[in-house]
Amino acid sequence: MAELSKAREIASYGITSGFKNFIINGGFEVWQRGEVIEFNGEINKYSTDRMFVNGYGFNGAISHIIDDDKFLNGVCEFTVDGIVDPDGTKWVGIGQPIEDFHVKLTNKTMTLSMWLKASEDTTVDFSFGHDNRTEITITTTWQKFNFSRTYGVVDSGDRAKNFFGIRQEDDSYSGTIYLAEMQLEEGSVATPFEQRPYGLELSLCQRYYEFGGDNPTDRYNGLRVNTSVVATGSQFDVQQYFTVKKRTIPTLTLIDNDGTAGKVGLENVDGSVIANEVPDTITLYDYGFILKHDLATPSASGIRCGWVADAEI
Repeated sequence: MAELSKAREIASYGITSGFKNFIINGGFEVWQRGEVIEFNGEINKYSTDRMFVNGYGFNGAISHIIDDDKFLNGVCEFTVDGIVDPDGTKWVGIGQPIEDFHVKLTNKTMTLSMWLKASEDTTVDFSFGHDNRTEITITTTWQKFNFSRTYGVVDSGDRAKNFFGIRQEDDSYSGTIYLAEMQLEEGSVATPFEQRPYGLELSLCQRYYEFGGDNPTDRYNGLRVNTSVVATGSQFDVQQYFTVKKRTIPTLTLIDNDGTAGKVGLENVDGSVIANEVPDTITLYDYGFILKHDLATPSASGIRCGWVADAEI
């Protein structure tokens, strides 16, 4: 418990000093959104924690697998089954933008490293920013790749420099790419991967994304209050704290009993949901939110809902 509490304190301020890896969840251990994230023509969304998929829409999935022979904590399986392309420039990438990148990169030499293999030999771009890419060949055998880059002054608006990962540029590609142990560190040498405690890695991820309940679609246990007596006409005034303070005030999505976003479920004394309603007010902070709602439904005794707080970059 002491370790987890300290991890949450560190994560609340986005502190990575004392650790060499600027990539969060580089070991692909944390999968808050689920261990299989499917893509059906979508793009520009997060998958495994802190890893952003961008470019053009594609069909496929991002999945968590375990490689017992080499990477015990997890491997990111990136399966592409066709890229949906609106204008003839097909590519899809997976990687991470980092917070305050202009501060962390300015006048520094940085080294990005990761292990890669594929279901069949293919070429991808090793992306040290969208403005600095190197074509590499991935085979069916694990290989560690690393490149270094020296920066001058980096402007906060130069977002082309803020993407660390890979890009698949082959518009006919259909197959699977595997990623493991992604690390961005100061200096010109790729050192062994830094394995942080799982509790710390999860807390670092929760600075950007967190859900209430057992999973992101849990409709019941994210926030639940029941008076056990009919409370029609009473106003519920509930404060929900986040596990970790967010990097900024997040976007909050509530999920009611029917899976509808933006509503809460009203329940009776035995816990059965009898209605779903839009809450009267929600006041949002970087550390949590306050929900207020008048129970105007006969026989209502409580409220419940799921929630997701998103403060991703």
